Amino acid sequence: MRPAHRVTTMGIVAAIVCLLWAACFAGAAVASVDYLSASFVDRHYGWIAGIDNESGRTQVWTTRNGGVRWKRVGSSIAAGAGVGWVSFVSRTTGVWGNGSLLRTSDGGRSWMSASIEGLGILNEACFADELVGWAGCSFGTSESGGAIAATTDGGVTWKSQKNLPGDDGSGGVSDVSSPSVDRCYALKWGVGEGVWTTSDGGGEWTLRPLSHISGGAYTSYRDIDFPGEETGWAVGDAGTILKTDDGGETWKAQESGVSATLYAVDFVDTTTGFAVGKAGRILRTRDGGLSWVKLDSGTQKRLSAVCFVNASRGWVVGKSGVRLRTADGGLTWRGQL
Repeated sequence: MRPAHRVTTMGIVAAIVCLLWAACFAGAAVASVDYLSASFVDRHYGWIAGIDNESGRTQVWTTRNGGVRWKRVGSSIAAGAGVGWVSFVSRTTGVWGNGSLLRTSDGGRSWMSASIEGLGILNEACFADELVGWAGCSFGTSESGGAIAATTDGGVTWKSQKNLPGDDGSGGVSDVSSPSVDRCYALKWGVGEGVWTTSDGGGEWTLRPLSHISGGAYTSYRDIDFPGEETGWAVGDAGTILKTDDGGETWKAQESGVSATLYAVDFVDTTTGFAVGKAGRILRTRDGGLSWVKLDSGTQKRLSAVCFVNASRGWVVGKSGVRLRTADGGLTWRGQL
């Protein structure tokens, strides 16, 4: 009977190990958490950020197996004005924004304050490579409508490149997208609203206005993405999708087929892209936006962020603990632990 006893003991030990491992990950989706941002650098390594509405604190989670399981990394932080976004450029280097800005060089195990003196609230950041990146800022004062900041040392220090017009302190840059070290696009709201662009690494910035009429109503744009040097998309209220092929000089409306607000857009190249928004909406195009197809997300929750590393593998996060992943281009979605 000793062998049977030994097997039982080993089973108990294995079960305990599994429980301890699961507890260590502390990554189960929680309904009180609104996930707001997602950043993947390959099919395995990714990070998401969100705010726990019960504690009022922002947190970051990471995965090393494509979102099958998630682990909370770093300490939670009291929610600030620029609540809960994360942007990574490699498996080790990234930034976490919460009004202030934190930087990691070890994949999120530890975080250090980045130098952002005089830049106010950082709303979003992106990287063109491991050194060069841009961030969108809101000053929250009556003197400015925000700023565009840049880093050339992987996010250790940030300096203002462009102070933007504003007269009530309510404006700012809500999103940035950079297809190369020379080009960056910054989505501005408030006075001087539109997309500010540079083609010389930030030496000069030019405003490219957006058309704000969608079905006769004012449209607020929520997100932009530029997979090509001059080709990009903007999404916003009432299912609005705009595309430019000339670096933002002109924009053309595309038919989304939905009336729900779209909060995020992500393209893997200039033909294949995805957009997400209210009521669990997920849209996909494979022809550069000539046609958009509705995908079944399996939820009615607001979806806040989308990130794809290729045409097949992607992740979507949203309100009330929604974390989804797909390996077939969005045809099917699975919840994540």
